[in-house]
Amino acid sequence: MTSTLLKKRGNCLGLTTALLAVGSRVGAAAMPLLFDGHICACLFEGNERVVIECSRGGALISERLAMRLHGESRGRLLTDEELLGVHLANRAAFVLVPRGKTDAAMRSLDQALEAFPDYVGGRINRATLLIRMGLLDEASAELDRVIRLEPGPGYRRVARDLLGQLIIRLVRSEQTVATAGR
Repeated sequence: MTSTLLKKRGNCLGLTTALLAVGSRVGAAAMPLLFDGHICACLFEGNERVVIECSRGGALISERLAMRLHGESRGRLLTDEELLGVHLANRAAFVLVPRGKTDAAMRSLDQALEAFPDYVGGRINRATLLIRMGLLDEASAELDRVIRLEPGPGYRRVARDLLGQLIIRLVRSEQTVATAGR
């Protein structure tokens, strides 16, 4: 495990999940900790949370430093169900969509958001897929949910970009309708 972490083979979600699994086998009670678009493992030392940065070679850092590295927001400890939601959302975005399996990706995202309704990353993935599918009203509603969840700065930037894409598509579809009506 140490060599995997040091070589940084994998993404933060995969490495953190592997660390959590190994930790549970050896009695080291770690929990998943989600920042704005980044997941780490967390140990407790008294009242302090110590973050294990799996994507940085397994470095132990304070939560304050982790906050500075990952968007200034305090990390959110995840339940097993929420961690499953993160996995399902990432599977949709990084495995199914690139392979053109949009229906399967949407099902995976729906399952992810059922498990973790407040997962901004999953909501953004869903909005992106809806835009891609041309379901602009549904995408708009999804982005409204994202904004209500008050995402961190990284997610705010992505949501703003998606809103821009949505506006462009809406304008183009209005122009197409107006041209067809002549």
